[in-house]
Amino acid sequence: MILVVSGISAGETLQAAIPVVDAANLTRNTITSMQMVQDVIHQAEQIQNQLRQYDAQLQALERFDTSSYDNIQRVMAKNRYEVSRLLQDLETVSFNLERIDGQYSEIFPEDGAWSAEDSERYRHYSHQWNEELRASSRKAMEAQSVLSRTEEYNAEVAEILQRSEAADGDVRQLQAQNQMLGVMSAQLSDLTTTIAASERAHATRMAISAEEREAERRLSERLKEGWLDWEPGNPAFNQLPEIKY
Repeated sequence: MILVVSGISAGETLQAAIPVVDAANLTRNTITSMQMVQDVIHQAEQIQNQLRQYDAQLQALERFDTSSYDNIQRVMAKNRYEVSRLLQDLETVSFNLERIDGQYSEIFPEDGAWSAEDSERYRHYSHQWNEELRASSRKAMEAQSVLSRTEEYNAEVAEILQRSEAADGDVRQLQAQNQMLGVMSAQLSDLTTTIAASERAHATRMAISAEEREAERRLSERLKEGWLDWEPGNPAFNQLPEIKY
C-alpha cells in the first residue's frame, strides 16, 4: 500500500483508503456460508438414498432377460456410477466448506475482536480459502456435467420403456416393472433440480469476499492508529558536517 501525504493530512489520506463495508450484508454472507455446509450435507444424504434405490432396482432388473431391460440396466448402471462419483465430489465440497467455516470462527471472531490478528496470518488463510474455492468450483462444474448426462439417461430410459410397452407378449409383471422405472426416471429429474453446487460455490465466494473487505478495513484502522501515534525521534545530525575545500 502506498500512502500519498503531500498536500493533505495523514488522517484524511488514511480515511480515504478504508473501504466501505455493509455490516448487514457481511452478516448475511457469513450466515449463508454456515448454512451452505448443512445444505451440502443434506444433499449428499439425498444422493445416498438415491443410490440405494438404484441398487434395489438394478437387482430387480436382473430377473428379466429381455433385450429391452438389458439396455435399461446398462443405462442405469452407468448413471449409478456417475451419480456415485458426484456424491464423493459433494462430500469433498462439504468438507471444504466446513474447513473454511471453522477458519472463519478462528480468525474472524463473532464479536469483531480483530486487534490480535496480524496481516501475515490473514494472508495465509486467504491463500487457503482461494485454493479451496477453486477446488469447490471445479467440483461444481463437474457436478453440473453429471446432472446434464442424467437428463440424457432419463430420455434414453423413457424411449426404451415406450418401445417395451408397445411390444407384444409383455406380461403383467413386466408392466409393473415399467411403472417402477418410470417413477425412477421422475426421481432422477428431481435430482437435477435439488442439487445446485455452482450456486453454493458462488455464495461461498461472496462470503469470503465480504470477510476480506472487513479485514482490509480493520488493518487500515490499525495502520491509521499507528500513524497518528508516531512521534519523530532525535535527528541523526545536530548540525551539518564541515565542508572541506
